[in-house]
Amino acid sequence: MSQGWSFSVCHDPSVLALTSASLGADGATVNDGGPPDFFTLEIFPEGWSVGVVISMVGATSLPTGTFEIGATTYDALAPGSTTLCPCPLGQPATATVIVYSGQSVAPILDCQTVVVEDGPVFIRGDSNFDGGIDLADGIRILASLFTTGMSLPCHDSGDVNGDAVVNIADAVAVLMFLFSDGAPPVAPFPECGAVPGADCSAGVACP
Repeated sequence: MSQGWSFSVCHDPSVLALTSASLGADGATVNDGGPPDFFTLEIFPEGWSVGVVISMVGATSLPTGTFEIGATTYDALAPGSTTLCPCPLGQPATATVIVYSGQSVAPILDCQTVVVEDGPVFIRGDSNFDGGIDLADGIRILASLFTTGMSLPCHDSGDVNGDAVVNIADAVAVLMFLFSDGAPPVAPFPECGAVPGADCSAGVACP
């Protein structure tokens, strides 16, 4: 029965950007359905670390089995490969251990390789493919939503806020950016860039 754990996981920050990290489904409910009594979670450019004590009074522990005690999401930044692997992070460096009966036990570690492939090149927000972003792009996004036969050849260029869905919020985001000091489109913007797995066909105004 485990009373707690700590670990850090690293990646190559030139290939991936860590956007979120959490205790995972089981880690967040490990203390009789609630979060652990103590946990610390830190995010670094090159990875993240966590330390957990399930119960400060020893009332709850984690039985033997397979559990999700960490969950992360990443953005792909550039083509290449990187390993997701335990590593020392922080000051002092977080050790990768599981605590059983008050003793630290080093677990068997398994690194995973992530490969980021080249994707289509486009400018986020340039929905009419003229090489820039202006009022016409907001109107083009609206046309794709409400006019038959006006779909976007590059779906991701219309996904201005980067939430993987093209909807009216993206058209509003263009207008807010242009006229109300709103946030700019997410990358790639304002220059052309590649997004692995982007849904684009020919016709985007990029080299």
